[in-house]
Amino acid sequence: IVVLNAGAKSGQGRKLANELTRYGWNVTNVANASIPKQENSLIASQTPESDASAQFFADLLKLSQSAIPGNLPAEEAGPVTIILGKGYTFRPLQDLLPEQ
Repeated sequence: IVVLNAGAKSGQGRKLANELTRYGWNVTNVANASIPKQENSLIASQTPESDASAQFFADLLKLSQSAIPGNLPAEEAGPVTIILGKGYTFRPLQDLLPEQ
């Protein structure tokens, strides 16, 4: 998983990455995206094999799944790339899970 900040408040990407790592997911990179700031956040898969994983995180984080932006350099993307836009605010995963 790669987490890129493309307009969210400073530190939001690191908070999300730490939370994902805390729950056992492998976050390989957290950085500022080199693309222009985005209004909306999105989750993208790099290959058809990672589509299901991207959809899982899109559902979990309540973000849309989309194609990797064409202007994002390939070396910045991962199998699953989470791009945080201006409207993103971190919420702990436990707050996003449905109550049982």
